[in-house]
Amino acid sequence: MMQGSAGMVEAPSREFNPATGGWREVGRTEWQKNQSNPNFAQVVPLDYWFEKAQKLRFDVYDVDKPHGSLSRQDNLGEAVINLGDILGSPGGVATRDLKNPDHPARRIGDIIVAAEEVNSEAANSIVTFRFTGSHLDKKDLFGKSDPWLEIHRNNIENGQWTLIHKTEVIKKTLDPAWCPFELDCSKLCQGDFNRQLLFKVYDWDADGSHDLIGLANATLNELLQGKRQLPLIEPDKQRKKKGYTNSGVLNIVQLDLRKNHSFLEYVAGGCQLRLAIAIDFTASNGDPTSARSLHYRDPSGQPNEYMKAIMAVGEILASYDQTSRFPTYGFGAKIPPTATTSHCFHVNMDPTNPECVGISNVIGAYTHSLSHVKLSGPTNFSPIIKQVAELARQTPPQQQVYWTLLMITDGAISDMDTTMAEIVNASDLPISLSLSAAFPPTTFLLRLACDSPHLNNP
Repeated sequence: MMQGSAGMVEAPSREFNPATGGWREVGRTEWQKNQSNPNFAQVVPLDYWFEKAQKLRFDVYDVDKPHGSLSRQDNLGEAVINLGDILGSPGGVATRDLKNPDHPARRIGDIIVAAEEVNSEAANSIVTFRFTGSHLDKKDLFGKSDPWLEIHRNNIENGQWTLIHKTEVIKKTLDPAWCPFELDCSKLCQGDFNRQLLFKVYDWDADGSHDLIGLANATLNELLQGKRQLPLIEPDKQRKKKGYTNSGVLNIVQLDLRKNHSFLEYVAGGCQLRLAIAIDFTASNGDPTSARSLHYRDPSGQPNEYMKAIMAVGEILASYDQTSRFPTYGFGAKIPPTATTSHCFHVNMDPTNPECVGISNVIGAYTHSLSHVKLSGPTNFSPIIKQVAELARQTPPQQQVYWTLLMITDGAISDMDTTMAEIVNASDLPISLSLSAAFPPTTFLLRLACDSPHLNNP
């Protein structure tokens, strides 16, 4: 909506490129003739990266010469907004003032920008399989076969086959029943339900000389339409043996297809994201007055490592928190007035409310607190994880709130077992733990990465 009249109005979209420090045009709308309130139909496609702050600029022009360059048109105004702020707004719709750099005080109008995810429902689906085999060929001289199943996907580009999944081995049977498993359709068939799949059944041998029992081809569409028995063919036997029929049958006894909803679909569906922040105030960071400290406040105004982490990660996550109120905690410091070590204190020093409004106020509360607390230790994560888990637990499910706890730390964790227990205790809650660290991976991070398939209480 713009003040005054307009001729032909056009709205190019530009994306900021941090590498070059400039703007790159990613698309533009059609012209709208003699409109003060144009409603543009042209869609501008754009790659979305959750982990990046994608800054966009929208320029609105009054077009006098439809085929002339933009430099020959009148720039009515512009608006700058992060893509995450649009997606995080209610309904994925954000409104911003249009501003003219040459006339900053002039009221021009608003621009309303809507963003939605464009995806393939097929690619975002999950298939649950359960296979059995019937009357498989006996491959071992003195016993039954030890079969396993492989699924391969055909690569249209080069005609080769890519291994997608391998089941467990079932020992000493010609009628195996493999455990159910799930596969993303993007992995199984790259979202193309008509792509050829190759099913191979092998007989396992201890010396590694596994024998092919048989293979079969089918597409996911064929399976979904009722093709549930696949004769297994062993090419050499088929070629050499007269009257050969098959080497057994592969049965699909379960095939369920369900939609795997994306992050943006949850946001568009009304899920509210909340961000909580935890900052490491342990003595291992170094004396804040020393230039070698991770908490050092440079007189030139250069941000320290903690400020960088809060801004880099916090600003991205903050785009999806419509409240802009971030509970911010500290751990590992002696706090006033008792000078006792706390592993979960309010960084803003407000004993009744840990929330800071906006990331800039998180930074302000953090820098202010450095003058009021004394770095101590040890590095205990569990109290803050327990505290934020309690916030998630107290939120009524109908409010659809999902919490992210951003923990920024400098070193090895001291309460490993207790922390692992708190993570397990919170595993059924709508909460994620995001760790940002200015140090190499620690035992804790490696354990999180390697404790498979699920974390367990110590």
